[in-house]
Amino acid sequence: MFGSARTTPRLMVVIVTMFMVAACQSTGSFGTPAQPLTPEEQRIRSEARLFNETVFGGAVTKAAVYGGVAALATLLLTGDPGRAAQAALVGVVAGGAVGALDGYMVATQQEAANRQVREIEVHIANVQQDNQRLEQSIQTTQRVIASTEARLAAAESQAVNDRAAVASLQAERARAADNVETIDELISGASTRRDQHIAVAQNMRERGIDTAVLDQQIAESTQKLQRLSEERDLLTSRIGSGPIG
Repeated sequence: MFGSARTTPRLMVVIVTMFMVAACQSTGSFGTPAQPLTPEEQRIRSEARLFNETVFGGAVTKAAVYGGVAALATLLLTGDPGRAAQAALVGVVAGGAVGALDGYMVATQQEAANRQVREIEVHIANVQQDNQRLEQSIQTTQRVIASTEARLAAAESQAVNDRAAVASLQAERARAADNVETIDELISGASTRRDQHIAVAQNMRERGIDTAVLDQQIAESTQKLQRLSEERDLLTSRIGSGPIG
């Protein structure tokens, strides 16, 4: 009934792994270069990690659980490991889509109840906190760009007069690219957070709740994300504008 003796154990390993993923979440390296990080580089990586941990904790857990449940249920009902594997993929997608938002909504409702305040007040405070973090990230990014540009300029100048210094220039460019990767991770996590807030605001409007203040804070998030993207583009342009080593 449950397929071949070789295929089913493999599927069960996949199912078990999905549930293990829910308990062992990772957010990646966030563009960590080989050289020691400056305080600004350490800070921007911490800020990127904070945004992404906030977003993906619920998503990873729900994706793993939905995928595992879908696979196991399909296997038990059909005995077909192939169909069960397909169900696992569908479950992962569905779980990831609802995981982060679902977890955020539940946590916010619980916090509002504990503090005896309206739910929308908690949402507004959360967006305001995100905006404060985004402003801090913009300032950190500007400092990272300034120090990166200084190191690149020094390495480029040295490489012009000393061909043996080309390796140092290449290392600085790789370091700059790592910083761009980190900023991309930060923008991605913060954008997903902003999109969660947009979905929350829509949900609340559908329930007849006035979201004017919340919408203003979300619009501010969008503006700050645009500024971050512009800073990121400046650094990317700077990496490509120097002399070829």
